[in-house]
Amino acid sequence: MKKLFFPIFLLTVLLTSCGGGNDTSLSRTISVDDAYKMYQEGIFFLDVRTLEEWNQFHAPNSTLIPLDQLQSRLNELPDDQPIVVVCRSGNRSQKGRDILLMQVSHRLPA
Repeated sequence: MKKLFFPIFLLTVLLTSCGGGNDTSLSRTISVDDAYKMYQEGIFFLDVRTLEEWNQFHAPNSTLIPLDQLQSRLNELPDDQPIVVVCRSGNRSQKGRDILLMQVSHRLPA
């Protein structure tokens, strides 16, 4: 029962905060078990699927920002904690991760 909603998602985690850190190489794909542990710890879950997909099902306490809106809504994301990006198959979560990594790299000192 505990992992009921995770099998439908491929999860990508961004372990560097959006506020800046010194290492953007910490992004990776994580297992369902790791994702569930992180979920239980209260890590920020960002769902980048469409509203229609979200309405069919979503993980409680996750945040919806569809991938096509992510760039313009980055200010809604926490900049002081890790973010787990989720979608249905993994393509959009990887693209979402890349958008977040680009944002982090623009904030890092030269």
